[in-house]
Amino acid sequence: MEQDSAKFNVGYGKCINCSTEQSSVRWCNVCDVKVLKENFGNWTSGNPIIDNFIKFNQLSETGNVEYLEYIDFEQFDFVENTNKGGAFSTISLEGSSMDLG
Repeated sequence: MEQDSAKFNVGYGKCINCSTEQSSVRWCNVCDVKVLKENFGNWTSGNPIIDNFIKFNQLSETGNVEYLEYIDFEQFDFVENTNKGGAFSTISLEGSSMDLG
């Protein structure tokens, strides 16, 4: 049984900055979470509950594609009101900050 589970244990290599084993492609739980944490003071949604939810999600992340990030409304392009209770459909040409390193 142990041998069968070993073949599904895919390694992602070591972080080039701290040599910690990466938990995902281009994601170091030490360095990338540290960068996210250092950036906490650079953004706010204006709502402490939402801010804390995003921060908790970022600190709990184990990969570079699933964490939440706050994007200021002014950074969106092609904003369209969906006429569904104040919801908007948007596209950000800047993309996300997934590549933190």
